[in-house]
Amino acid sequence: MPLLLAFTGCPGAPADLEAETAVTWSWADSLLRTLTLEEKVGQMLMIDLPVTGSIADEDVRAALRDRLSRTHAGGVVLFAADAVPTAQTVAWAQYASQVPLLVALDAEWGAGYRLEGLTRLPDAMAFSATGNPERARWAGQVTAREAASAGISVLFAPTVDVNTQPANPVIGTRSYADHPDSVARYASAFAAGVASVGLLPVLKHFPGHGATSRDSHVDLPIAESDDASFMNVHVAPFRSVLSRVEAGVMTAHVIPRGHAYADTVAATFSHRVVTELLRDSLAFKGLVFTDALNMAGAASAGTTAERAIRAIEAGADVLLMPPDEEGTWLAIIEAVRSGRLSAARIDSSAARILRTKEALRLHAASFPGVTQELFAAIERPDNRREARYVAREAVTVLKDDLPLPLAASGSILLVSVEHRAARRQP
Repeated sequence: MPLLLAFTGCPGAPADLEAETAVTWSWADSLLRTLTLEEKVGQMLMIDLPVTGSIADEDVRAALRDRLSRTHAGGVVLFAADAVPTAQTVAWAQYASQVPLLVALDAEWGAGYRLEGLTRLPDAMAFSATGNPERARWAGQVTAREAASAGISVLFAPTVDVNTQPANPVIGTRSYADHPDSVARYASAFAAGVASVGLLPVLKHFPGHGATSRDSHVDLPIAESDDASFMNVHVAPFRSVLSRVEAGVMTAHVIPRGHAYADTVAATFSHRVVTELLRDSLAFKGLVFTDALNMAGAASAGTTAERAIRAIEAGADVLLMPPDEEGTWLAIIEAVRSGRLSAARIDSSAARILRTKEALRLHAASFPGVTQELFAAIERPDNRREARYVAREAVTVLKDDLPLPLAASGSILLVSVEHRAARRQP
């Protein structure tokens, strides 16, 4: 609840106090005033939360409490596990944290991509192949409802990359299309579906990973575009979605070249891209998440601590999965004390993070753990049936020469692309 402080004029009171008769402090702003530098820096860390044992085990609980308290981590990201123990672990993590946590899930393919038992959806390109954006809106809503039932508040989805490079090894069918208008239409629908349930969608990977021929999980790609294609093809869908839906943005570990916002470092560490383009030109006021800082594409920025500091200098708010979280936390604190980073810079990110938590109503949530909603979502037949319908509608005839001229003993080879849920970066 907002705190209303009323000041009444009295003899000898300062003029400015008499002039300001009421000040309203939100939960976020009130809390920010009480946090130490160490706690504010901790709010910027989002660490991975493995579900490796029963939360009923005292040793598991103690280890989790210690890990969260060591850096005052402000958020966690989940990976492959069963939905029920995940929900139990998330509830305990919230209980053990002094400030409510942002809990994120990589959810491009539905909550079931990571959480066993929930609904697994087709790739993004399948939804645009149906020709019906309402299918994408349904996907966003279903993914968000199921994720919320497990205690999740942030979805790393949708992908807003325009896949203009046919040889792209990492985006491909994760993109809705190779045309910016189609990407904007379907990504907006998915993001709106997520937001309608009360979760935060996070658009990725700014300013576009679709023009690359390398995978930033294992390499440092280059995305080369001239001014027109960069702004009108790759940046345009981000601008379009952000004009319609409140969302976060995830940066790309991709070197931008050939245009006005080109740089010699990956976009995650580029002040030109994150601050001058996203913050200033696109007037983005929300949370900026880095892509995972343990990826090979981030390694070019230096040590694990240096990656985090350079991302903050570029304008990032949430540092996703720094490899050495405690060392990173200490290095950022030292960077403030030495004057490399200003206290105001940390305050601005901490304030955005806390205000996002307040907007998501985390400060008023009870975090019950396993709920009826979660059990209702597990193995839910109507959602799985609808996902199969989307897959069928997505089948596209590229050459109308049917039936295929097969001999009586002929065979058809069907090749399917499957993303492995065990991958530990978004």
